[in-house]
Amino acid sequence: MGANLVSVCNEMMKINETVLRLSARLNATNVLLDNFEQNMDALSEYLVHDESCGKVIEEAARESAEAGVKLINKADIGVQALISSKLSVFYVNPECNNITGMAIYSDASPDHTSSSGKLSYRFLYANESAERLKREPRLETAAYMPGHLWRQLRHKGASYFVLKVFANDALFVETSMQSRPRPDVKVLSITIPGYDDKLPNPVQFLLRKPKQVGVVCAYWNYTTWNESGITTGSNMFDDIVLCETDHLTHFSVLLGVDLPEPHKPILSVLTYLGCGLSLFGMLGIFLTAMLVSKWREQASTKVLLHLCLALSLQLSLFLYFTSGHWSTQENGIGCLISGAVLQYSVLVVFSWMLIISMLQFQRYVTVLGVDRPHHYILISAIVAWSLPLVPTLLIVFLDRTSYKLTQDAFCYPTGNGLLLGVVLPIALVTIANAFMMIRIVYSVNQALRSRRKLIFQQMRLFVLLFFLLGITWIFGVSSYIFSKLIIFSYLFCITATLQGLVLFLYFVIFNATHRQAWLKFICPKLVKVDAPKDKTQIQSTTFSISSSKKNAVKVN
Repeated sequence: MGANLVSVCNEMMKINETVLRLSARLNATNVLLDNFEQNMDALSEYLVHDESCGKVIEEAARESAEAGVKLINKADIGVQALISSKLSVFYVNPECNNITGMAIYSDASPDHTSSSGKLSYRFLYANESAERLKREPRLETAAYMPGHLWRQLRHKGASYFVLKVFANDALFVETSMQSRPRPDVKVLSITIPGYDDKLPNPVQFLLRKPKQVGVVCAYWNYTTWNESGITTGSNMFDDIVLCETDHLTHFSVLLGVDLPEPHKPILSVLTYLGCGLSLFGMLGIFLTAMLVSKWREQASTKVLLHLCLALSLQLSLFLYFTSGHWSTQENGIGCLISGAVLQYSVLVVFSWMLIISMLQFQRYVTVLGVDRPHHYILISAIVAWSLPLVPTLLIVFLDRTSYKLTQDAFCYPTGNGLLLGVVLPIALVTIANAFMMIRIVYSVNQALRSRRKLIFQQMRLFVLLFFLLGITWIFGVSSYIFSKLIIFSYLFCITATLQGLVLFLYFVIFNATHRQAWLKFICPKLVKVDAPKDKTQIQSTTFSISSSKKNAVKVN
């Protein structure tokens, strides 16, 4: 009976996700899961009863040909197991030999007992150390009852310990249309038949997670994955996450940690508001370039317009894909296309910010000997618009399964695809831009040391460079690394989304010539445009990329 039940669930976990989602709407997956748990737990008193302890077992292991399940019978030491390709169930009677748990490994080491395929396992005893287990190579998952906890549970009537390991989360289907983080690792079920109360002391379990990915421990409540009552002891550099819980059920770790509920709607509003203001600002820059012919003909303006075009593309795609107009299914072609396009648009913006940073560095720091090619604007455009194709196409062809739905219902790279295809390039460009910005500000401060009255102009230059060069993404990288510090998420949402608006203020609103041009366009009879008496007024909020051997410090 046990082998047949495991075989049924094992086959169900191979079914197409769309079919399982349709079944979940009728609550079929939850009914199956609940009945499976109850029936399997009820078998424990027959498989590892106290009377079996110490008795010789003639047939310790055999294969169930009908069900495709491997049966491991070690009832003499209080252990029996039913193992299939996607689901394994371990029964433990700690009273037989002080075994209180199991550890599963991804290899067939001589130190472990081979199970099926490449997996192996070993018994865990009441005196095990979770921290030592965490350091064991190729550990996939582990759970055990410490000696003091089992004695307390034994006093309350507990007799057996059942551990079920699901290879994926196929049977744990959320019916809500709201996309939330979900497991991409094994699901662990820990039960004590006949005991449903809260544990007198927390129990620890371990699960392997993808490297460089922030996770949070959670349990399945037959509706969704919930994190309450569970402690996560891990950082992004750990291979194994250590979880601690005060109750028993199905557990896993969620990838791409969701934001706490009070903060998520606030950050969403800030994001959409900032994106809208940035798009408005960049529209103002494009209209100003159309209105002021001399300004749009400058090489510096052409670079700025390319940046604004790339930024407008990125924000427009983000708003479109998150608005629900683009229907995507996880692992579908639509998810792949939208995720790759979004990734490309972000990297294009950073390519232009890196080019602008290098040009500004040449202007303010490397003043002499700058010799640019004749068509360097065209060359820059080719590089900036084509270079981001390299990491994007590498992820598409080498790790296309990393494009998955996020909690905001749009597709984007996850796991190593996110780390190598998005976070790493952004981090490298941001660090390089931050270094060049510091050198620029230092160079300007040294040149104007004797002119303290220009401190306000220096501060304006610093703020402009901070937004122009994308230094705001330092907060984004920090929020990825330090996912528990919500302050970085707020700083990132407020600053990064306002980049277009800040550029509009500096290059249009704060520029006297452009203000006068707009006033003349709106009210030509009431406004008389006079050229500024001081040429430096025109240059106060623009940046130059000309190859000049003159003094390059012009911030006033």
